[in-house]
This record gives sequence, structure tokens and C-alpha cells, in this order.
Amino acid sequence: MLRQCAWCLCLIDSHGRRISPGPLPKLYEASHGICGACGTAWMEQVVSEDEQGNNQIPQGLATHAVTDLVFELQHQKRETPPVPGQKTRKLRIL
Repeated sequence: MLRQCAWCLCLIDSHGRRISPGPLPKLYEASHGICGACGTAWMEQVVSEDEQGNNQIPQGLATHAVTDLVFELQHQKRETPPVPGQKTRKLRIL
């Protein structure tokens, strides 16, 4: 499956690294996400705006750590969906 950054339109691999030298026309058949470079730039903007505003984000936040967390969450093993018609047991809390 092709992946393309929705911001810069570069092709990206499954880890969010750019694999094309530059932007391509929008590929509608591609899965669109965000590359690591655009994700870091976006987080830096958010942190900068927050430092000017209400200062909710702790000092020293590493923006690359946030994008790494997003990619980790995207690659976690997903639960298998229940099989249609299969009965499931519900736990009752007493």
C-alpha cells in the first residue's frame, strides 16, 4: 500500500520517513498520514503557541518523542474484531 504525507505530499514508509525526493501530485489511492518531518514541525508549532498561551505542556518536551509515540500507536497490534454471529460472554460486576 502506498503511503503519502497529507501535508508535504511526499511518499513515506511505514515509519513515517520520506522515501520520495519531493512532493508528488496527491495520490487518491494512497493512505494519507503525516511524515516525521511534518509531524515534528506541527508539534513545534503547537508547543510554541502553547508557551505563548496557557503553558500546559511541560518545559523540555521533545517533539520527536511525540511523533514517535504516534507512530508506535499506529503500529500496535490491533485486536481481532469479533466474528459475526459469535456469542460473547459479558462479565457482571457484583
